[in-house]
Amino acid sequence: MIRANWMRCGGGRWALGELRHLPVSGEYIHREAFDVAARYGKDVFVAIERFGTDRLPLFFALKNRLDRLGAALRWLPGHFSDRMIQAVSRLLPQHLPPRMCEWRDHFEHHLILKVADEGIEETRALLASLFPSAAGDLFECTPLEAQKAFLYRFAVAGAARRYRAIHGAEVGEIIALDVALRRNDRDWREQLPPTSAPASTRRFITGISSATFLIRITR
Repeated sequence: MIRANWMRCGGGRWALGELRHLPVSGEYIHREAFDVAARYGKDVFVAIERFGTDRLPLFFALKNRLDRLGAALRWLPGHFSDRMIQAVSRLLPQHLPPRMCEWRDHFEHHLILKVADEGIEETRALLASLFPSAAGDLFECTPLEAQKAFLYRFAVAGAARRYRAIHGAEVGEIIALDVALRRNDRDWREQLPPTSAPASTRRFITGISSATFLIRITR
C-alpha cells in the first residue's frame, strides 16, 4: 500500500534522521513553479491523465506536423503548435484538486512525500507530531489527489519550455542548474550572484529527494 502526503515544510532532514523506513520518494515544488505548471503544463497533465503515457508519441507526432505546417505558412506565428495547444488548454476545466490550489495560496514551499507499506504508520505518526506548526502543515492525499500530485510534478519541466516558446519575444534561453544538496544542508534556498539575478524573469524550482533543480529563463 502506498500513501502520499502534500505538505509545506522547510526540508526533509527529519525523514532521513528519524524514520526506520524511508519514503519511496520526495518531490519539491516552489510556488512559482506551481503557478507556471498550472497554466503552461495543463495540456500535458490532461493528456497523460486521460490517455496515458503510451499515447504521448502520437501527440508529439501531431505537434511536429503542426510545426511543419507553421514553417511552411510564413504568415503563421512562431512556435505555432505551442501557441495553438496553449489556447486550447485554456478552455479545459480545472485539473487540479481544490486542496492543492488552496495550499498554493497559503504556502510558498511544497513537498510531496510518498511512503509505502511499513513506513505508512511510522511516517503518519511522525508527521502528526510535527504538524501543524509555525513551520508548516500537511494533508494526507486521497488516491486521486496522490495521482494528480505526482503527475503535476511531472508537468513542471515541460511547462518551462512552453513558457519559453510562448514568451519568446520577452525572454531568452533557459538556463538549467542542477544543485546537489548534502543531507545536513540547512541553507538550501538558491542564491545567484547579484549580477545574474536581474537578468532572470522567471524561476522554476523543483526537486527530487536530495537534489534541487533551478530553472531560470533569462532575457
